[in-house]
Amino acid sequence: MKTRSFTLIAGCILASGMSFAQKTNETSAAVEFKQKYQPALMTGKIDDAKTALLNAKKYIDLASEHPDTKGTSKTLYYKGEIYGAAAQVAMMTGDTNFVIKNFGPDAFEVSIAALKESYTKDKKFRPDIENSVNMQVGMLAPMAGKFYEEEKYAEAGAAFYYIYKITTAKNVTDTSNLFNAGLCFEKANMDKEAAEAYSELAEIGYHGGEGYALAAGAYTKIKDYDKAKEILAKGRAKLGNDKTILLEQVRLNMTLGDNVAAEKSLNDAIAADPKNKQLHYIIGTIYTDLGQNEKAEEALLKALEIDPNYLEAQYNLGAHYVTWATTLRDKANDLDPNDFNYDVMLSKSQDLYKKALGPLEKYIEKQPNDANVLLILFQINQNLGNTEKAQDYKARYDKAK
Repeated sequence: MKTRSFTLIAGCILASGMSFAQKTNETSAAVEFKQKYQPALMTGKIDDAKTALLNAKKYIDLASEHPDTKGTSKTLYYKGEIYGAAAQVAMMTGDTNFVIKNFGPDAFEVSIAALKESYTKDKKFRPDIENSVNMQVGMLAPMAGKFYEEEKYAEAGAAFYYIYKITTAKNVTDTSNLFNAGLCFEKANMDKEAAEAYSELAEIGYHGGEGYALAAGAYTKIKDYDKAKEILAKGRAKLGNDKTILLEQVRLNMTLGDNVAAEKSLNDAIAADPKNKQLHYIIGTIYTDLGQNEKAEEALLKALEIDPNYLEAQYNLGAHYVTWATTLRDKANDLDPNDFNYDVMLSKSQDLYKKALGPLEKYIEKQPNDANVLLILFQINQNLGNTEKAQDYKARYDKAK
């Protein structure tokens, strides 16, 4: 019995010693990180900082692998800090090989996941995580703003994205910096990165359908039309007839040359927001492209009913009347003058030229030096026999061109 008790006690001591050894790995990682890495970094001793960080990684990886310590909030906290520090070193020194070679290409993601798990597991390390995140944001936010002002949009986008991502470690969803990242990537012509940032915005539910529309627009730019359609379909499934999503769907359909699908999307959009002048204006231009002249006229008039000073609608309605009138006149001229339709078409053509004067004259009041419109007004008035007006517009055109 004594022998058996001794063996049992010895086993317990051994097991306790093994657990202690694993706890020592947590402590050793903490010592290497806080007492060696951080002071070296603060004093600019980059090589010493890298050495300490690699030692810290060795210990925290051992702690992360052992069943006794792999799930503790302490191990998770230090793993997040140590792997995140590797990404910070890379940003400071430009030495991405150091991170990829020693910590892997996903070091930053590993860091965020570990910190977030530690944060949600218990309250012990929350203040440390919050202080770490706030310190990094405080360092990076001015840098991101400076990059933006200097038009270094790729660098600004990376910094804004880092800020967004690191704040998720303390369960904060920073949509402003994620939007800024997407915007900067777009300005840097990094449309794939912009699309990915905007897609994250969409999943979060940024400003209703705006995230979905931005993401689809970015995917359209890189001609990934299937992905753009997929994003918009997700948005429609979640938000229904959101006007921002519908407008982007119209733009995508028009890019693909599918005006019929674009028209359907706009009709859905108008049903969702009947007082939106832009929707009526765009559907008017689509009907124009489809050759449905009466529907185009109706939609553009509706836009002007909502806003009588809507310049784009004034211009396009006038241009639509001119094109329509010219087409009828040309068709009439192809007929025998004795054909009944000859006079009907010419009469309708003249009526349309007269209709064009109204919106185009309102437009030119606001844009008095638009040479193209001045020329059109000269030609219409000359065609209608309004000689004095025609000469006035001709003189203004000669001056503006």
